[in-house]
Amino acid sequence: AVTAVAMHLVKTGVYSRFALLTGPILGAGALMSLVMIAGSWTGKRLIETMPKEKFELLIEALLILSALTLILQAK
Repeated sequence: AVTAVAMHLVKTGVYSRFALLTGPILGAGALMSLVMIAGSWTGKRLIETMPKEKFELLIEALLILSALTLILQAK
C-alpha cells in the first residue's frame, strides 16, 4: 500500500508539472473517490447481512454474466 501511494504521488506530480491535471479533473477524481468509498461501505454492509449460500450464488451469477458479456463483445 505504501508503494502504491508513493507511485500515485509521483504520478500526480508529473501530471501536474505538464498541466495534465486541471481543477475540473481533480474535482471529478475527488467525487469519484467519494462515490467509491460510499459504494464499498454499502457493499460491505450488504454482504455482512447476506447468508453465505446467497453470496456464493450471487458471485457465480456475476461471473457468468461477466463471461457472457466478454464473449458477446468479442464478436
